[in-house]
Amino acid sequence: MKKQFLRLSTSFVLGLTLLTATTFTSCSSDDNSTIYQERTTLDLSSVPLTIDTKDGKIWKETFTEETPLVVNNFTFSHSVSTWEANKYWSGFTVSNSTDKTDHKDKFPTYMYGTMAQTPANTPFLVAYSQEAPKDIAKGKVIDITKQVTITTLKGSQTPESIELALSPYTYYVSENGGGPGAVPFTKGSFYKVIIYGLDENNTVTTAPIEHYLIDYRKEKGNVNMNWQKVNLEKLGKVKHLVFYIDSSDKGQWGVNTPAYFTAKNLTVYKTN
Repeated sequence: MKKQFLRLSTSFVLGLTLLTATTFTSCSSDDNSTIYQERTTLDLSSVPLTIDTKDGKIWKETFTEETPLVVNNFTFSHSVSTWEANKYWSGFTVSNSTDKTDHKDKFPTYMYGTMAQTPANTPFLVAYSQEAPKDIAKGKVIDITKQVTITTLKGSQTPESIELALSPYTYYVSENGGGPGAVPFTKGSFYKVIIYGLDENNTVTTAPIEHYLIDYRKEKGNVNMNWQKVNLEKLGKVKHLVFYIDSSDKGQWGVNTPAYFTAKNLTVYKTN
């Protein structure tokens, strides 16, 4: 009966516009007991965006060391490193930039926009990730301190969905080449985001979700520039979500394509 209820309530809630962080649904089972669901959707509106960037602003702590991004019941990894006089971040930050420009060699100016159409002043996540390790499998324990892009939930919950889109930096490098050895994509090329779920013991729960943001495996066609909703429910009940990228363009040191993507509307739920 629980599985039937989950399907019905998911269909019901996805038909709503989620303007608040948390919603509740309930359903009576055959034995007259009531099953409750608490569903939470990431709301970035409270994140302070104070650092100017092209056509928008970014999170005020983007270049502050040892500062995770905590929003609602979600904690997003965030780290900062210093090279000579410059600071660089990895993990997640938040932006409302509408910049879709190809800035070519003016790195890192162009990392804060998204190719998806997004209204002005609407915040979204920008992720700088890492190539997926080759030895991850169901049942393997992962050292989460060594993962670049990881989202930790408040308690174990079931992830329902997330919306993903291309970073301009990734898109233009895939089209034109550039950076350290990256070449233009041709037929057979791809770029994808890979998502694993980990339980409270940091153990991989099941096979990952893989979503292709650029897919020329059959032929080179148009790239989907929209926000793309990705179903995450097959990961089951998890404590952590770990994000990786993969690309067909690899060199001696791994993936050549920039490891950036953008995201919003991460939704999770828990059932009594």
